[in-house]
Formats: sequence, structure tokens, C-alpha cells
Amino acid sequence: MEFTAEALLLSVLITWGIGLAPPIVIRYLLWRKPLSKTASITLCVLFWVTNLGIFLALGSTSKSHGVLYLIAFVSHGIYTSGGEGKA
Repeated sequence: MEFTAEALLLSVLITWGIGLAPPIVIRYLLWRKPLSKTASITLCVLFWVTNLGIFLALGSTSKSHGVLYLIAFVSHGIYTSGGEGKA
């Protein structure tokens, strides 16, 4: 398999797009307010396991699963953002 800049960019967009679409939809379209830390962590773990299953089913290598941890941390930030400074 040949690695090109276009293939790498497409891979990054698909991986981050699939990983961050559910948190963005849940946080900004469905729930519309910050989630508690417990709810956020629960959803992050649930989606991490789901994403891992999807990527394993697609035949990805274990080297690429580290990005799923980054996606989980960013997802937690999305779920809990916007609550500070509001009285």
C-alpha cells in the first residue's frame, strides 16, 4: 500500500470525523448544555469501545488505535465545555 499525502489527509478526516461526530451531535444538537463529568466519561468510554470495534472490523492495525484515546479526551472536552463562567 502506498502512502500519499492525500491518503493520509483522507484517513485523518475520516478517523476524526467518525470519532467526533457523535459527541458534537449529542452536545450541541440534542442536549444543548454541558454534561456532568460522570455522564461525559460514560459516553466517552462507550464511544471508545464502539469506535475500537468499528476500526477493528475495518481491519485497522493496532498502531492506529492510539488516536482513539485522543478522540476520547477531545470528546470529554466537547461534552463538558461551556459550563464555566455562567451564574
